[in-house]
Amino acid sequence: MDTVSSTLARATRLMKDAGLADSPSLDARLLLCAVMDVSQEQLLARWHTEVPEEASQRFAAMLSARLAATPMAYILGWREFYGRRFHVDERVLIPRPDTETLIEAALAWIQEHSLEAPDIADICTGSGAVGITLALELPSSRVALTDISASALEVATENAMRLGAGNIRLYQGDVTEPVASESFDIVVSNPPYLTPHWYSHVEAQVLKEPRLALVGGDDGLTIIRRLVVGARSVLAPEGALFLECDWRQCDEVARIMERCGFAQTWIYNDLAGRPRVVRGNGICMNN
Repeated sequence: MDTVSSTLARATRLMKDAGLADSPSLDARLLLCAVMDVSQEQLLARWHTEVPEEASQRFAAMLSARLAATPMAYILGWREFYGRRFHVDERVLIPRPDTETLIEAALAWIQEHSLEAPDIADICTGSGAVGITLALELPSSRVALTDISASALEVATENAMRLGAGNIRLYQGDVTEPVASESFDIVVSNPPYLTPHWYSHVEAQVLKEPRLALVGGDDGLTIIRRLVVGARSVLAPEGALFLECDWRQCDEVARIMERCGFAQTWIYNDLAGRPRVVRGNGICMNN
C-alpha cells in the first residue's frame, strides 16, 4: 500500500499535468483528508503511514473525478462561505469568495441605517449561501429566498436546516415574482450575468456548474434588468438593492438602476480590488 506521502505526491503530479488545479497539492490533501476522515494537521502527522485500502480506493475515485474537471466543491460536497460550510452539488452554483463582498456591503448598509430587524430578499439564491449567511449574521432579520430551480431550493433548504437558519422562507419562481406582494428593506442577488461568449471561454470545471445559474442572456444583463425592475417594486422607499456582477458590467448595471428610478448608486470592489457589487437606493416614486 502507498503511504500518505507517496499518495499525495502522485496525485499532485497528475493534477499538475492535467492543468486543472491552481493548488494541486492542497486539492490532493483535502481529498485524502476526506477519505481518511482526518484534519490536515492529522494527515501531516501520518506522513509515512500507509493509506488504508478502502480509503485508497475512495481517493482514487475522487482523484479520477477531479482529473475529469469535476470541481473540488462537488467532490467534497461542500464549500466554505463566510466562515460556514455549505453543502453544494451539481444542482447549484458553487459560492465564490468574491461573493462575500455582497454580504459585507449589505451588512454595512444595515448597520449604517440601524436596521434592527430588516426584511431581506435573496433572489436567485442557489445554494442559499448569501441569504442564509445574512439570516445567521442577523438573527432578528426575516429573509426570503427565491430561485426558479426547484432542485436548487432543495439544496438551500438542506443548508438552512443544517446551519440552523430558522428565520428564512423559501419560494420557487422567477426573480422577484414569488415575493411580489411583499416589502423588503434589502434585496440582494448574485444572478446569472455571464455572456454566452464569456461562458464559452470559462475553465472546464466551470462547465460542470448549472448553466442556468451562470449565463444571463445575450449581453449577460437580461436577468439583471428584470431583477432591477422587480426589486424596485418590492423595496421599501428607503430600501436598497445589492447586485453582484462582472467588473466589466458594473457601470452599466448602475446606469440600469438609475434609469429604473434609483436616485443613488454605489460600486463596491471585491477581494482583488475589482468592481463587483452595485448598490441602488433612494427610489424615485415618480419614475
